[in-house]
Amino acid sequence: MASRMAVRQGSNHRWPPALAALACLVIIGGGCSAATDIQAVSAIHVQPGAVALLVPGQTTLRATAVGVAGQTLAMHQVYWSSEDTTIATVSSSGVVTAATPGRARIAASADGVTGIAIVTVSAVAVAAVVVVPETLTVVPHATGRLQATAYDASGNLVSGLSTVWGSSRQSVATVDSSGTVTGVNPGTATVTAAIAGHVAFAAIIVATLPDVDIAGCNGGTLDQTVAGNLIVTGDIDGQCTATLRSTSGSIDIRGKIDHASTATLTAATSIAIADQIAGGSQVQVTAGAGVSVGNDVTGTSGGMASTLTVWNCSSLAVDGDIDGGVQVKLHSHGAIAIAGQLHDHNTLVLWWAPSFVVSGGTKGGARAIKQNWGDFSDSY
Repeated sequence: MASRMAVRQGSNHRWPPALAALACLVIIGGGCSAATDIQAVSAIHVQPGAVALLVPGQTTLRATAVGVAGQTLAMHQVYWSSEDTTIATVSSSGVVTAATPGRARIAASADGVTGIAIVTVSAVAVAAVVVVPETLTVVPHATGRLQATAYDASGNLVSGLSTVWGSSRQSVATVDSSGTVTGVNPGTATVTAAIAGHVAFAAIIVATLPDVDIAGCNGGTLDQTVAGNLIVTGDIDGQCTATLRSTSGSIDIRGKIDHASTATLTAATSIAIADQIAGGSQVQVTAGAGVSVGNDVTGTSGGMASTLTVWNCSSLAVDGDIDGGVQVKLHSHGAIAIAGQLHDHNTLVLWWAPSFVVSGGTKGGARAIKQNWGDFSDSY
């Protein structure tokens, strides 16, 4: 019998812990060692064994392996699982996250042995929601940020809950999922923040944009950035280099752009040039709303033709001709309407829009070519 037991002990067979210990007692001088079986995992203890969480709280569980003699054993790998992931999930490192109210068992397994912890998940009892600031003032096309915070009945902060935002008048102000408010038009609106069935409010005031008047230029440099509506009361002329920006409003040039001038115009809303673009002037326009030119786009200077580049506007209207060999690129999300003619050799219009109309027709070798959307960029 001793020899048969010794053979089994030397094989890959794992003895049950009690039999292994007994075998080592009865084998004398047979070289028996039950160290391998004594080191076998007898139980997995998960601490804490019972956990209460509020949605969407987290806690970390710890798993400990115990041998037959009650000693703590090292584990190479612990496998965590949840019997109901709709109630609570568990990561590969034992981090438990509450999902919905209920009760679930979290298992830790190693070497074929499993330990259990019970997780009870309850809904958070939100007593109040506060939004700051209570009043927010912005101008059209500018943004401001609101923050919503939930508290329980004891005044303690309740974190981790989602907020549902809404605006009472989206024509005045909108709000996104992060609480960022964007002014649309002057007026007032109410923004709501809802957390766990509780609602708080913020008053939004969209203020009327101020008008900023500046004179034109004849030569030299004109560089201006404003938040309001920018009005240029004269011409941009005589090789003037003008860089004009309205971060929240419009740009209104009440004269012309002429005599080899360069104008880079960027506005959150509309851009209007009351008179012509002429004399070899180079004009680039980026607008959040409509663009209009009140006269012709024409002319050369020193052999260089005028150019007009319009990027990403909502509509475009030219109330005169496009001629004189000018080069024009027009990119609009809405209609492009040319009231006059396209004419003269080398006049070229590259365009993309839902519709393109030239009321006076195309003559004298001028060309208008529709492009693909991807052929346009705001860097050309």
